[in-house]
Amino acid sequence: MTLQIIILDEKPGQPSKKGVESRSYLVKCNICGKEFWKPKSAVLWGMGKFCSKKCQSEYQKSLPKELHHHWKGGRVKMNGYWYIRLDNNKYRREHIVVMETKLGRRLLRDEVVHHIDGDIENNNISNLQLTNKSSHGKIHYKEFKIDKLGRLTKKSRRYQNGQNRLRNN
Repeated sequence: MTLQIIILDEKPGQPSKKGVESRSYLVKCNICGKEFWKPKSAVLWGMGKFCSKKCQSEYQKSLPKELHHHWKGGRVKMNGYWYIRLDNNKYRREHIVVMETKLGRRLLRDEVVHHIDGDIENNNISNLQLTNKSSHGKIHYKEFKIDKLGRLTKKSRRYQNGQNRLRNN
């Protein structure tokens, strides 16, 4: 739905210091129908469709979400994970929705979706593995080691995935 500026009347302005005449247009609000004056420059730049921020906001709320200027396709990134918007205006982690779609059911309480390659942005079904909470913890425990002081620390990248040698780059 494209809105157009409805010009009802033109009012000649006073010449400015530069000798340019500043005109105004009487325009009609696309939402409430109120008539108001807008400078010619604003009308030429496409402003003048709404008489107030309230009418502009009302128009933006009436738009389908796909046409709103902030719409990003219903997919947002938060805390490193991709979230997708569902029909009930709630967001869920994309990798969980992908796995549930494959299974044809919701995940059980004890089930966890694991990213095989460790890249939490890669939500391809071939990179996802369904595990339970216990075995998921064991998978990630291998990424840690106990240091000389008895603290649990993350292994360096070259030792992850059970490799004790440098990766071939």
